[in-house]
Amino acid sequence: MTKKTSSSRIPSEYTMRCLSPSGWSNKLVMLVFENAMEIIERRETLREAQKLKGQPTKCFPTAEFQVTGTANCLSVSGKFIFVGLSVGLAAFRMYDCKQVCVWDAVKTEICVIRSSDLGNEHHVLLTVDEMG
Repeated sequence: MTKKTSSSRIPSEYTMRCLSPSGWSNKLVMLVFENAMEIIERRETLREAQKLKGQPTKCFPTAEFQVTGTANCLSVSGKFIFVGLSVGLAAFRMYDCKQVCVWDAVKTEICVIRSSDLGNEHHVLLTVDEMG
């Protein structure tokens, strides 16, 4: 008959670490950090998904038109683009960006422009700042 040693009654090093206060605190701290990292990773994934979801479609210019002075405002109505300038008003056709007409007034600056398409007629409402 062999006599069992009392080594089975001696707690292992792992058990001692888990039962000690510092072992529990280390375990809790690691658990908190792991949970925090999971939350951060989930948030980053959601942000990236939102960025991809919310990106507008990029439209590149098909034509270029030149205006005299500075373009202050812009309005689109039906077939025309109206541009309020620092020296008047310019109107362009929508489909080919060709200039239809220009109203030059040296000391008149167009601040706000509104346009509407009423069948065959186009109405433009301007807010004007007369300088000097």
